[in-house]
Amino acid sequence: MPREANTVAAIRRALLDRGAFVVKLHGGPHQRAGLPDLLVVYQGRTLWLEVKQPGGRPTPLQAATIDAIRAAGGAAYIVTSVAEALRIVDAGD
Repeated sequence: MPREANTVAAIRRALLDRGAFVVKLHGGPHQRAGLPDLLVVYQGRTLWLEVKQPGGRPTPLQAATIDAIRAAGGAAYIVTSVAEALRIVDAGD
């Protein structure tokens, strides 16, 4: 099974190839904890993607952050593969 970091990188590359603006968020002392892995802007839509291995689950803080993004009207998803991420971004076409 590929490492989660490899899946994040593959999703990022695939989205960039589609012409998306993609930011990989790295945890650190100056960033809010629990933010999803990728911030994506594609065809006028902004999406947050939390990448997990198949069967993986977000931490309670990640789940609460995703819920807060959704409650504010944002689009946040948990994805496990490039194909899944592309299906989500293409759903807005």
